[in-house]
Amino acid sequence: MAQGLFTLKQVNQAIRQGAWSAFNPPQFVEYLCVAGGGGGGGVSGDASGGGGAGGLLTGIFPVTAGSSYTVTVGSGGAGGASGAANDGANGVASVFASISSTGGGGGAGGSGGGGTSRNGLAGGSGGGASNSPKIGGAGVSGQGNAGGVLYGGGGGAGTIAVPSKGSGGAGIASSIYGTVTTYAGGGAGGTNAGIGGVGGGGRTVTALDANNNTAGAANTGGGGGGQWNASSGAGAAGGSGIVVVRYPGSVQFYTGGDVSSFNGYMIHTFTSSGTLAPTTPTTFTSVSVNYLVVAGGGGGGYDYRGNRGAGGGGAGGYRTASGFAVSSGSAITVTVGGGGAGGSGSTSGTVPGTNGSDSVFSSITSTGGGGGTGTDSGGDPRPAPANTGGSGAGGGHNSQAGGIGNTPSTSPSQGNNGGAGGSGGGAGGGGGGAGAVGVSASGSVGGNGGSGSASGVSGTSVTYAGGGGGGRGGSGGAGGGGAGGNSGVNGVNGTANSGGGGGGGTSPGNSTANVGGTGGSGVVIISASRAAASTTGSPTVATVGSNTVYTFNSSGTITF
Repeated sequence: MAQGLFTLKQVNQAIRQGAWSAFNPPQFVEYLCVAGGGGGGGVSGDASGGGGAGGLLTGIFPVTAGSSYTVTVGSGGAGGASGAANDGANGVASVFASISSTGGGGGAGGSGGGGTSRNGLAGGSGGGASNSPKIGGAGVSGQGNAGGVLYGGGGGAGTIAVPSKGSGGAGIASSIYGTVTTYAGGGAGGTNAGIGGVGGGGRTVTALDANNNTAGAANTGGGGGGQWNASSGAGAAGGSGIVVVRYPGSVQFYTGGDVSSFNGYMIHTFTSSGTLAPTTPTTFTSVSVNYLVVAGGGGGGYDYRGNRGAGGGGAGGYRTASGFAVSSGSAITVTVGGGGAGGSGSTSGTVPGTNGSDSVFSSITSTGGGGGTGTDSGGDPRPAPANTGGSGAGGGHNSQAGGIGNTPSTSPSQGNNGGAGGSGGGAGGGGGGAGAVGVSASGSVGGNGGSGSASGVSGTSVTYAGGGGGGRGGSGGAGGGGAGGNSGVNGVNGTANSGGGGGGGTSPGNSTANVGGTGGSGVVIISASRAAASTTGSPTVATVGSNTVYTFNSSGTITF
């Protein structure tokens, strides 16, 4: 857990001093300041290092009544360009007043099978090295850790990169805005075994999923994934940073960022640069709501002429809570994530489904589901896991591991892991669901998608966020997951506004390839005891008991 939370002794002392009494401005605030993550390295005929996580600082900062404080949210560094040993760029620093966290170090580029190898760049956490005998970049003491060696992952705020495995270092969890979220995970290096560090670190490519590395998650400071490519490929960008400031009480003394109140604190969440500026002290007028936020499901993978089965798409992240306080009088953005496209094509080579898009309500973000792994007629080993996401994607043949769910990590968990693919030239694994892991394939029979979770926030119990079935007959998970393809039938699309994953494709023999199903779009549902003053985006409005329920099937805003 991130350090710097107010202790009971500090709170009692502050109350005695009048620091938080009535309408007296606070004398100090608590902060979380995470910089942008570094980009993964680019390559030409080699593998590269993953980007280091952005520096993470947390603590207590003294403030002066009437003063304004500049907030800068650092962007993630660009991935290194393809075609040569191009390093990823360092992330940009995030700043709160005089507190500055350092951008993550870029991952090292590589070329020529080790002919050109480079050290990882130093940063908040260091970027991973490319080929030996080079070393990972150094991290800044108190902000992060060093990157790994030999196609190393980037360092994370919590741990160094996993030695010789290519995985990014883990980040640090914080509950500063009321929900436990992990930040500043390192990006994976360009190896088959590498995975992104918990806390938004991007994943790498695998041997057959060329250019399928992913960026660090937005507003986590995660490092970008490295690259592994026989010809050339670019590194993935680092994730942007975040700054959160809070102080006890229900009186709002400042403007700036997304303002909310939770568990006795006023919270200012900055996902872009701004100013924490003094305002007339006002008792925060909030509305207590119940919410359900479901992201778009991942698309199923594509199977090229292999009579194999591609992985099912992971369900979109599923987050729900009661008694969440939102501000009155200000428009609150609602973003409904789209489902990821199913993998498709007509030439040799694997094409995974794409990840679904995030859904957002106020400070709550649910992450899109992982896109299912594509398969080919080749028998290359696939030890690297499939795509991560709100729920992870199903793996491909040769027992590829399913993708990791609940990425970035939230508490309660927003999803589950995908199932593994079948052995040899086997079927695809099922995508993870909100309620259960995806089922692993059994030989030539596709794994079922993980079941979703039921919610009654709309007044009726409905199940959302089921995983997509694996190619070669895997059933879609309850909650809108699409079934896997079989006997020349394409993977089935996830159900619209369910967040269900798309089914994995399969091709009969060596005939025409079959595409993966598209992931289902997400949904945001808000139930409040007080009717909204206005909305945009045309939500469906219903009265359920004493509450008014707003169902957003597309993006918009709501003002109470």
